Amino acid sequence: MNENKDKLGRYLLLLLVGLGIVRLLSLGLYPLADTTEARYGEIARLMVATKDWITPQFSLGVPFWGKPPLSFWLTAAGFRVLGLHEWAGRFPSFLMNLLMVVMVWQLAARHKGPLFARAASLILASCLLFWIAGGAVMTDSSLGCATTLCMVSFWRAMDVMAVCTRIDTKSPILISDGIYSSAGSDKTSPGRLWGYFFFAGLAMGLLAKGPVALVLIGFPLAVWAVVSGRIRQVFQGLPWIKGTFLTLFLALPWYVAAEWKTPGFLEYFLVGEHWNRFLVSGWQGDLYGTAHARPRGTIWIYWLGAAFPWSIIVPGVLAKKPIGISGALKSGDGWFLYLILWSVTPMLLFTLAGNILPAYVLPGLPAFALLGAGVLEKGKTVVAPRPVLVGASFMLVLAILATIVVASGVGPDQRSQKRLVRTVDQFFDANGGGGRLTYLFKKPFSADFYSRGTAGHLDSAAGLGTLLNDATMDVVALRKKYLQQIPGPVLARFVKWKEINGYLLLREKAYPLRE
Repeated sequence: MNENKDKLGRYLLLLLVGLGIVRLLSLGLYPLADTTEARYGEIARLMVATKDWITPQFSLGVPFWGKPPLSFWLTAAGFRVLGLHEWAGRFPSFLMNLLMVVMVWQLAARHKGPLFARAASLILASCLLFWIAGGAVMTDSSLGCATTLCMVSFWRAMDVMAVCTRIDTKSPILISDGIYSSAGSDKTSPGRLWGYFFFAGLAMGLLAKGPVALVLIGFPLAVWAVVSGRIRQVFQGLPWIKGTFLTLFLALPWYVAAEWKTPGFLEYFLVGEHWNRFLVSGWQGDLYGTAHARPRGTIWIYWLGAAFPWSIIVPGVLAKKPIGISGALKSGDGWFLYLILWSVTPMLLFTLAGNILPAYVLPGLPAFALLGAGVLEKGKTVVAPRPVLVGASFMLVLAILATIVVASGVGPDQRSQKRLVRTVDQFFDANGGGGRLTYLFKKPFSADFYSRGTAGHLDSAAGLGTLLNDATMDVVALRKKYLQQIPGPVLARFVKWKEINGYLLLREKAYPLRE
């Protein structure tokens, strides 16, 4: 029996490491794609270029009030340390996901042992959305790491307190972490340390996405405390006063500095992004694009895709292995109830939201992974091997195939201006340099990122005459459907040169073509 468990444990670990290696090696194999990745990558690039680490910029000189700066800080730090390329920009998201896996492993190992930890970590690492987010320049991995830190720290603090209440508090006690404490002293208590980690996680959430983090964390904890009858334990188990000051100390200075530098930020961010975006479908007040209006309840459909293939495997196994839901919810430690609330809170929160994205379900995936590992248990200590191995192996093969496909130029490459900008730069270099690339009508974010902010932009064809009347070699990029909006005499001064990813390149006739 132990031999089979060891063998299964090795397989699970190999699959987990394999997924991590493939994800890590793939980070630089495809360009930043419009709009999300390229937009956030450009914001981070501008942060490095302008050395303004307080106000993220949507474009040079235009503040971006849509998100707090944590993800931009991390991406900018990647650019600063590793260089201005895709691998450096995506590595912080990979790191945030890696920390989530480590936290799930640690919590699962403490709860049910190493084999359970490997299964839970593997389920999390092989969820489709988790895989995608771990290799994308976006803000959701930072939020997911913050909420996971809070939820794991809270449970550990409650766990330590439960141990303390079972032991004579008048004598020195040995906490299960291996740290001694004594009655009346919380300075060395591991429970208190976990409590401070909890409040540090709150600050991280506020800097990752804002007050929505407080809801994602506070709602499941409050419901769990009430339903499980642990309200007193919650108030006693966390350093609420000192912890609140810690959260404010870490998060508040940036909010104050951001409002001071760009007045109006707090009103837009708190009211617009956290009220209107939530309740007003197709909200028109978005300063940076269009709201993602979806029918109410779509978030549950997004969850099915986000948790794939486990959103199919776990319910399938559960249907063949009914468990006593009522009994599990009323279990002495409240573990099952805690995971259920943690897992479904993102969907409950965004069920009535008017504007949502699939990535909004990410904070609940760590809890789902722990639940999934519990459902796939065979007996009290052994994880059923076939569902875990089949699901994780399938996702590893899918990850390898997807990496090969996107590295060959399918997908992100076709939604990025990297190839276009590189083609134009090579043309300018072959012709002595000094040329100018200008986008007509709309300039994608990836054009700014890959041109390092040098690509120009014109809102109308009227400005083309000015471009043509100077001594600079010009190339104009525009969607082919807009070609008819250019006046005939102006268009006659260009050569239709190339078409790349749906953009037509017009080269100024006054300069010979040398390629």
